[in-house]
This record gives sequence, structure tokens and C-alpha cells, in this order.
Amino acid sequence: MSLKSTRLAALTLGFLGSALALGACGDDGGSVDPDAAVEQCTTNAECSDDVFCNGSEVCSPGDPGANDFGCTAGDLPCGLRDCDETADSCVFDCAVTADADGDGVTAVECGGDDCDDGDPNRFPGNAERCDANHDEDCDPNTVGEDRDGDGYADALCCNGVGSDAICGRDCDDLRAAVSPDAGEVCNDFDDDCDGSTDEGVLTTVYTDADGDGFGVMSMPVMACAARPGLAVLPGDCDDSRPTIYTGAPELCDGVDNDCDGLVDDVIDGEVVCSVGTVRDCTTSCGSPGRQVCRSDCRGFDACIGEEVCNGCDDDDDRLIDEEFECIQNTALPCITACGTSGQELCDSACGAAECRTFVETCNYCDDDRDGTFYDDKAFATRNDVDEACGSDDVFAGSSMGCDFVTLSGDTQHLRILLTPGTATGEAGSAWTSRGAQAGFGAVTLDGRVRARFPDTGVPDGSFVVVFATAGSETAGSAADRGIPADVVGVGAEIRFGTGASDQDTVELFLLPGDGTRTSLGAPQNLSTDFGSSGSGYRLGTFQFVYVPEDPISSGTQEQLTFALGGTTIRVGGAELGGVLETGETFSVLMAGSTRTLRSEIQVSIYEVDFSRPVPIQTDRTFLTRENLCP
Repeated sequence: MSLKSTRLAALTLGFLGSALALGACGDDGGSVDPDAAVEQCTTNAECSDDVFCNGSEVCSPGDPGANDFGCTAGDLPCGLRDCDETADSCVFDCAVTADADGDGVTAVECGGDDCDDGDPNRFPGNAERCDANHDEDCDPNTVGEDRDGDGYADALCCNGVGSDAICGRDCDDLRAAVSPDAGEVCNDFDDDCDGSTDEGVLTTVYTDADGDGFGVMSMPVMACAARPGLAVLPGDCDDSRPTIYTGAPELCDGVDNDCDGLVDDVIDGEVVCSVGTVRDCTTSCGSPGRQVCRSDCRGFDACIGEEVCNGCDDDDDRLIDEEFECIQNTALPCITACGTSGQELCDSACGAAECRTFVETCNYCDDDRDGTFYDDKAFATRNDVDEACGSDDVFAGSSMGCDFVTLSGDTQHLRILLTPGTATGEAGSAWTSRGAQAGFGAVTLDGRVRARFPDTGVPDGSFVVVFATAGSETAGSAADRGIPADVVGVGAEIRFGTGASDQDTVELFLLPGDGTRTSLGAPQNLSTDFGSSGSGYRLGTFQFVYVPEDPISSGTQEQLTFALGGTTIRVGGAELGGVLETGETFSVLMAGSTRTLRSEIQVSIYEVDFSRPVPIQTDRTFLTRENLCP
């Protein structure tokens, strides 16, 4: 093959070899899985394609021009000259191309000094530049300039590659104090360019995160000197708190402030007590107690116990038996359930006996709690006054020696009694002044009724129970059975002998306060459990229950219930319309009426119970009488 062909073949082979090197770097050309992980080259030999004329491939994975294996193409060894691949050499024709690169210097092969006649930037006398692998002046020992004038070129300036490379030795060519001949100084820098920093000149300091000047012994650091975050002295037992270190003032805080291994040793290294420490003790009352370490850790506070019933101040709060109902074995003034002054005796268990007096008074109430009071005067007047229809009210109490009745507590005693007389169409009524208050739950009134009608054998009369939130506290007209026209409330009326077969009936009603009365349903017959329809005698207990709306609950709770004998009737919801509101005061009215002579109706209330009540205010009860028109 001619030299030209050899040259072209070499060039062609070089380009193909370069492509193969870039494409596979000596791979056998088999199929490659594009998703498989590609192993990168580590040496130049792994990238060689064994072709001379296209140059030596280089393993440089970080080069932007590298292929998937990290290989880059080599420079053409013959430059612009012919290349003989079979001889792995360049072909020189000194008669034609003694200076093939045109740099003015004859090639070494033709007797000149140009070490690379294929590179116009390589020839003797050319200025050497600092670069990674280019010998501009054909002298491998000159690698670049010495910018800081310390006699050493920059370590980044090299001629050749790999193990054959000759490079400068100055690791910082901008600082004359840094060179292979410099001495190492403790300054966090490699002054002698040996690859190590501050070797042989470091000192031991300690980590000091809290900046108190004391470091942690177990966390030494080699450094030139102390700086923020480091301390020369060890001895910090808590590096998160600057008040804790060896020799710090000891405080009463449950912490070893001076790092001596003792906590709260505020008195010359002695621990009297530690903050928060509690110990058992005996109080001055003789009861068991506890003592707490004082805030200065120099002793314990007073012995404090739990209050017990013993007539002594166990918990040192200047109060005696305050957690109990009363002070042991004492007597205190009080107000009885009847509203009179009395005494409350405290027993050995600090429980108070019921407030009582030792003298009964005329107030229709059991002051001395012996189970009796003046029953013969309880709301009783004889029906022997023949008064015209529509006559004025009579204040019944004025004729009985007692002006009013005081009600208090959960148990209420209230009774109306109509005794046999000479007149027909009589009625009696009793009111409690507004003082009771509706709570969140039910108001339950329990009572008893007894009625006799000996003249006819057929009952003729009625009684009414009303919860009233507003209105006059004097009796209304006879036609309204003594209920004032301006009363707002709910009620129940029991009529004797008005139903089918002379049965008794019950009817619930609303009083809107405008003089009208709204029935909450037709009258219903009472069960025969309530006496006998034909005997002229009735005896039974009844219960009248009103449940107001609960402002903290959803839904509708308002409900009115009346039960007598075996009969119960109930209404609720929109029919009632929120008559009693939570916390509203109300009064209780009872009335009885009869149209026959020698008839007797006695209605008694013996308990009013407030479920979930608001406080109940004690108030007076007024009594009235009125003639009832036929």
C-alpha cells in the first residue's frame, strides 16, 4: 500500500477506532441493555482500542466528552503527517514536510528540535503555560510559571499524564509562604504542601457548646487554639446549660451546678435536702403528714397533713375540719326548713344533724323535726260563711292566728282543706310566692287528695294544681276557680264525677296570662284505682311533673305529666311552648271547690323535688278563700 493510502487508511482507521473507543472502549460489540447499570473505566488501558493512528484513549469519566464508559478520544499521534498503523509510527518525508506543523522549527526526525511536528504549539522556546498535559516548550521539566515567586510552579501545571506526568509542587501559587520548603504553621492550612494540615502543631481543646468556657472531657478536639465552640479547660458536666461547670455556684434547683457529683449541696458541700424532696412526718394535730424541701434547700417546710375530722387544723391553712360538713362536736346557728332560727349539732364524724328548734311555733311547719305540726289549723276554714257570688277575697290566715307559711328546702308542706258547712259553691286556695326556681331538670310535685261527698253519694267538686311563672299572688275570680287572670303557667284540674258513669276526669291546660285557659287535650277518665265512682269517697296520691327545656342539650325536652291512681297523661314539645325557662322563678297554687253541703276536700303537697336545680329561694305562702259560683 502507498504511503498516501497508508495515511488515509490510518486516518480512516483512526476515526473508526476513535468511534469504537467512544462507543465501546474495546467492548466486543455485543448487544447492550440500555437499562442495565454501566461500569465506568478506572484506567487508560481499559479505554484503549489498540489502534495507534487515532491516538491513545484516556479514562476520564468526568469529562463532558466522555462516553458511557468514561472514555475520551486521544489526540492523533502524527498530527498532520502520515501514520503507519502497521508500524505504529509516523511517516516522515523530510524532503517535503520537515516542518509539517508550520511552527518554524524542524522536526526532531528531520534533524531539528521540534519534539512534536504535528502540533504548531509545541516547539523549543515556546512559552510554557500552566495546563494539565501540554508541553509547549518541548522541555518536560518546565511546567508553568511561578506566580508567587517562591521558586515552585503551581501543582496544577503538568506535562504528561498518569504516572509519567511531571507537575509543579506549589499547592498555593498565590501565597509565597506556602511551598514544599515552608515550615508548617498552626493555621488550618497545608503550609508545606505535603497533603496534611497543621501536622505536629495542634493542641488539645474541648467542645464547649454552651459557651461557658468549660468543655466536655469526653469530647476532645485537636485545634490550633480555643475559638467559639471550643474551650481550653475541661470540666463541663452539662454542655447545654452555661450555668453548669466545674466551680460554678451551687443552686437549689435539683441540678449539680458545680459538677462535683452532688445535687443541691448549697451548704459547704452538704446536701440537706433537694428541691422537690418530700418526706413523711407527724403534724401538730398528731395526724400523718408530709414535708417538702424549702426553696433554698436549707431545710424542710412545716409538716402538712390531709384534713381529717378531729377539731384541729391538719393542713395548716388556718381552717379546722373545712373539708367536712361541720367542725367536730360544735353547734352552729342555722335556719330550719321551716324558716325559723335553730341549731345544728356536729357529731364526732363531722356530720351535721338536721337544723331544728326546741320550741314549736305556729307556722304550719315541723320546726323541731318531731314529725308533727299544727295540723288542726293547716289551711282549714269552715264553709259556714254565706257570701254572695263574686265577693271579695278573704285572707284566710288572718282568722287562724298565723299570717303566712315559710317554705324552704326540698320538702314542702302545703295543704288546702274544705270542711263541711252550710253553704254551697265554696272554694279555698293556697299560694306559694314566687321563689322556687326551675333548674335544668324536672320539677316534681308529690301530693295527696282526700274527698268526701256524703250528701249525694256522687262526687261534685274539683281541685287544681298550677305552676305559675307570672301573675298576681291573690285569688282570681270564682269563675276561674281562684286562678288570677294574669297568671302564666301550666296546670292540671281533677273534676269529681263529671265523666261517663260519674267517673272522675283530669285535664291539663296552659295559662297564657291573657285571661284565657288553653286545654292541652280533652279531659280523660281516671282509673277506678282512684276511689270508687259511686261511693262518694276519694283517696289517692298524685304526681305533677314539669320538665323545662335544657339549654345545653339538643332536641325538645319540655314535658308536662300528671299521674293519679293508675292513670297518667302527658303532653310535650310545641304544645307547651317553653312556659318555664331554666332558672325562672315560679309559684305553686292549689285550689279545691265543692257545690254540695257537708262536703270535704283535702289536698296536701308533701314534697316538691327539683332535679338539677338552681338555688331555691325561701319565700312566704299566702292563703285565700273565695266563693265559687254554681
